[in-house]
Amino acid sequence: MRRLAVALALVGGLTPLIAGPAAACTVDGVPSAMANNTCAVIYKAAPTTATYAYWARFAFPRAFRAGQRIAFNEDDALVRPVLKQADLHRTWRWRFNDGGAAQIGDRVAHSYRRAGKYKVAVEAYYPTAGGWLQFDSITITIAR
Repeated sequence: MRRLAVALALVGGLTPLIAGPAAACTVDGVPSAMANNTCAVIYKAAPTTATYAYWARFAFPRAFRAGQRIAFNEDDALVRPVLKQADLHRTWRWRFNDGGAAQIGDRVAHSYRRAGKYKVAVEAYYPTAGGWLQFDSITITIAR
């Protein structure tokens, strides 16, 4: 059982590295997601079975408060060198993994009701792939 848990953690940790064309931030290793004008950084903590639900390769370097309005966006200047010009004209889909609905837009706002750690997933729409593909994922910490 323990080997299975370790294997799942390793596979989960590698998923962003092999996610294909939509994993631009992982491809160039430069965090591009922003939350209230704070750029994500490389998350130095290694994934474990206990952190798998919220672990991502990138993290916001500070905590936000429960109930606080958080404005999210991708930094276009950092994304531009990674994506094709045609892809830059598409919008993002944001998933906040707190039970709320996904939001679509270049800039969105969200408030977390409860303290904890969450994985923010950013997806891009690729018509050639027939749908939304994960572009970025970031760990966010919400304090009381």
